[in-house]
Amino acid sequence: MIASVGSTERGRDLAELGADEVVVGLEGIDQPVDVVLDNVGGPQMVAAWNLLAPGGSLQSIGWTSGQATGRRASYSQPGRRNEAIRVCQPLNEVVW
Repeated sequence: MIASVGSTERGRDLAELGADEVVVGLEGIDQPVDVVLDNVGGPQMVAAWNLLAPGGSLQSIGWTSGQATGRRASYSQPGRRNEAIRVCQPLNEVVW
């Protein structure tokens, strides 16, 4: 498992938690990956999508960047899946 983080400090304990490799950003990843769990969105998600191996899957589990991807066409490649998982509060905890 490769963990990509925004800074060295953010990746400090990930190797102890099971990451085989910890990289800052995506530039250091030079091989196709099977699964991406992306919580950043925007251009980072597009870059992660482009790293997927044939048959790979990108799971969007957040959008911390708040930025648009700007490239919808890149998501139409056969054999790859892009799925969004929306995490929200249970209804009984929503404040109206």
